[in-house]
Amino acid sequence: MDDMCHLYNMELMQQRERIENLKRKLHSYNKNIEEQESIFKNVVKYTDGFINNIITFLERFSNSKELNVLSNCAKYCLADDVVILI
Repeated sequence: MDDMCHLYNMELMQQRERIENLKRKLHSYNKNIEEQESIFKNVVKYTDGFINNIITFLERFSNSKELNVLSNCAKYCLADDVVILI
């Protein structure tokens, strides 16, 4: 009977060790995920304004009359297998 109790206790100890190892790994994975989320949030935070400024600039530029004049006046012609912008 003592041998059975000892064997059972050993099994329980091994299971607890495995559970503790899994907890440590899970904690490590969660910490890595939190760090990556933090980095992603910082990238979005610092680049969002920059990207919005570029989009606003491109919208203004594409709506400007100068661009329309340039696009209407630009003509491509093929001379001696070379594309020339006139």
